[in-house]
Amino acid sequence: DQKIRNVVLIGSQGSLEDKTVTVCYGADFVNVTFMWTDELFALAYNLNQYNNPTIKFLEKLHTKIVLKADKSGKILVKNIIRLFAQNKEDKKRVEKALSESGLPTGKTDTISQSKFHTDGKPHLSATQLVDFLNEVQRDPRLNEILHPYADLQRAKDLIKTYEHNKYQQQRSQLTFDGFLRFLMSEDNPIVAPNKLDLCDDMEQPMAHYFINSSHNTYLTGHQITGKSSVEIYRQSLLAGCRCVELDFWNGRTEEPVIVHGYTFVPEINAKEVLEAIAESAFKTSNYPVILSFENHCNPRQQAKIANYCREIFGDMLLDKPLDSHPLQPGGELPPPSFLKNKIIIKNKKKHHHHHHKKEETVVSDEAEQREVQPQGNGDISHGQLVRQGSSESSGTDSSSEEESAVGGAEGPCTEDVRESHAAAEISALVNYVQPVHFSSFENAEKKNRFYEMSSFDEKQATTLLKERPIEFVNYNKHQLSRVYPAGTRFDSSNFMPQVFWNAGCQLVALNYQTLDLAMQLNLGTFEYNRRCGYMLKPEFMRRKDRRLDPFAESMVDGIIAGSLSVSVVSGQLLTDKRCGTFVEVDMYGLPADTVVLPELAMLRVAAHEEGGRLLGHRVLPVPGLRPGLRHVGLRTELGLPLPATLLLHIRVTDYVPDKLSELAEALANPIKYQNEMEKRTYQLSVLTDDAEEMTAPDIPKPAPAVTLTVTEETETKWNGTNTEISAEETLNALFNSKVVKDKRSELARKGDNSVVSEEGNPGVSSGGGEERELRLRYHHQIYAALEKNLRNQHQQQMKALTDLLDSEKKEILNRLANSRKEDVKALAKETIRDKDEILRRKREIHTLSVQRGVTECSRLELAHMQRRELLMLAHERLTAMLQRYREQELSELEQLCGGAPEG
Repeated sequence: DQKIRNVVLIGSQGSLEDKTVTVCYGADFVNVTFMWTDELFALAYNLNQYNNPTIKFLEKLHTKIVLKADKSGKILVKNIIRLFAQNKEDKKRVEKALSESGLPTGKTDTISQSKFHTDGKPHLSATQLVDFLNEVQRDPRLNEILHPYADLQRAKDLIKTYEHNKYQQQRSQLTFDGFLRFLMSEDNPIVAPNKLDLCDDMEQPMAHYFINSSHNTYLTGHQITGKSSVEIYRQSLLAGCRCVELDFWNGRTEEPVIVHGYTFVPEINAKEVLEAIAESAFKTSNYPVILSFENHCNPRQQAKIANYCREIFGDMLLDKPLDSHPLQPGGELPPPSFLKNKIIIKNKKKHHHHHHKKEETVVSDEAEQREVQPQGNGDISHGQLVRQGSSESSGTDSSSEEESAVGGAEGPCTEDVRESHAAAEISALVNYVQPVHFSSFENAEKKNRFYEMSSFDEKQATTLLKERPIEFVNYNKHQLSRVYPAGTRFDSSNFMPQVFWNAGCQLVALNYQTLDLAMQLNLGTFEYNRRCGYMLKPEFMRRKDRRLDPFAESMVDGIIAGSLSVSVVSGQLLTDKRCGTFVEVDMYGLPADTVVLPELAMLRVAAHEEGGRLLGHRVLPVPGLRPGLRHVGLRTELGLPLPATLLLHIRVTDYVPDKLSELAEALANPIKYQNEMEKRTYQLSVLTDDAEEMTAPDIPKPAPAVTLTVTEETETKWNGTNTEISAEETLNALFNSKVVKDKRSELARKGDNSVVSEEGNPGVSSGGGEERELRLRYHHQIYAALEKNLRNQHQQQMKALTDLLDSEKKEILNRLANSRKEDVKALAKETIRDKDEILRRKREIHTLSVQRGVTECSRLELAHMQRRELLMLAHERLTAMLQRYREQELSELEQLCGGAPEG
């Protein structure tokens, strides 16, 4: 905006030096420049700036509105409406909001900056906020020990932070404005903050990572007619790319150049490219950079390339393998943490054979397959013929045993020696990334050379993935593979990288100059893990004892599938045009079912104008996604943040098949399930107790033949004491219960000739069939009541056992929390000046506390299971004994009543 430019003096209003103030500090002036540049660079590439909460972008817009104020310093209403309204309906909503806030709404009206706020009346109490945090904003899959539930103190802290109304703050109430501030704040991010930090284990072999890679890095556009640039190497490396490609050709002035051979692309100086790489390689990430050389030079210029690498890169160049990881079959690639600030060369390795053979120049496979016209000086001209792509497009690199070379023109003996030495010199720079021709997965497994890698164009890789998916995944567990666009993509378009990430391919190279959907996914994926360019594969893609078929439709053994639901609530600041908008939500993962492997799944949210133009998008990793009401800031195609946001309601759960949904619900909330079962049992008992008014006869209870005593095998320890459960005492208590006594009394009143013994055993008279029917009916009612009481008793015992477990867990968590607080207080008293050391000590305290909590809770869970088994065993034995008594008494009753008429 020109008015803003005038306010902040942007433009040609004179020399900027007259308006610049420089602040210098320190003991000397030697490193001031570097200190300033380092700090400014750190600010420019700070990931936290890219992931600012929504409120920060609104503050920027507020600043923009304030800068557009009139001469009296008042805000123009039309500027506010223009910013938020896209059509007439939006304009009415904005005017209504201003009116309800007590602010003017006229087009020519102005608003004082001090009055540009609202006072909301609705509010949430601290208890309601706790419920919102735990029920809506919390991931239900989280462990309550590692991730405790929000409590009242947490709610009060949030209210104190985001509620600006002092009166409401004192009453622990959160108004609507405060609630909005919380939703847009850094305390409510859509992605877990640790995902932006270095969260992956960087101690794994390099083959266990996805590596951010570029194809034909030097190009800025079309593959045939585009331009090349040195600057794009800097920008790619600053964007987190860790593998760039360099196509070397003979220069006309004996200086090697980088160019897309046999095309109309202009060449660039190879030395300048190497200098740009050295300058930018480790600005944003200190993890290793792989330089993929495609060498078409003669030995003399190869020698120059090797010398340039040593001179320019210096100590950054990894020119020999590490002592801890020698180049021997059967080993593993070194981890990225071992190769910090190191540059690795990927170039064909020159091998010396035992038979006498003239040393020859190593060039690419495509050079071997086409006719090359050597020049008189041994040079190979790159000409102006159109080729189909990089050398990798028509074949992969050949192995040392099978490679065939293209020789230059014969020359003097000294010339041959110098050329041979030059080829060997650049070959000496190659160690952990040695390109070879891919023959078969069986051959690669047989050789077991971790330092050899193969390159495939997308068509070759797709064929292998379709025919041998499991073998392809296993191959990528210990060796690197590179997949690049097919040579027919003259427009520099890209394939979808997710297909080959699913197979574990590490170096999925894309055309960085084309910001299509594939490149957007690539930038979004590698934004996380501190944008270091390395993303650790899921564990099941790294372990050699696990098998993964990317096309399998069934769930993977040992992997908990996930279910994700996304609702778009609203959009903010999507466009300043008067047009319709729509939002697309897509999931990318395995082809069969994206919920099967959550660690490989990505969510992309994109806003478009009704004509299809992209307004902004965001790529989010499913594992780090946080549920609840979350604002997501959108990005440009390049990944730069926009003020546009979407409010999403996200729900995440573990995926459960329909046939197991009831079981999963019971396990997730056993108390609720138990209450429902008790309610259902009660309803059934009401339906079956149609003869409740009738009481049971006083049926004799035979002496129990068995006394159940819990021995050492089923020992239970409640509150540290041993408990013996006597079946005799339990059954005696049941037979003497009020329900049974009432039914006996009722039977005694109805049976005038019945004789009841002092011990409670019913006497059987010689009555007719009516008496027999009466006794049998009450016999069934009494034992039905006994079984019901036994079940209720068992349920109460199980509930008491669950309550005991919960109370013990709560006691342990409280004790560990207090212990952790004491340790942190003790740490604060120590005189430690290093902030990193303090943070490390705090993390150590937290980790130890969590480990103790997990151990204690595991012990309690084990004891709980033993107690449950004990109660179940006792209940089963009591049920069996009661059934035997029932059958015995029924038999005696039948005999007595059946013999009465004959007496």
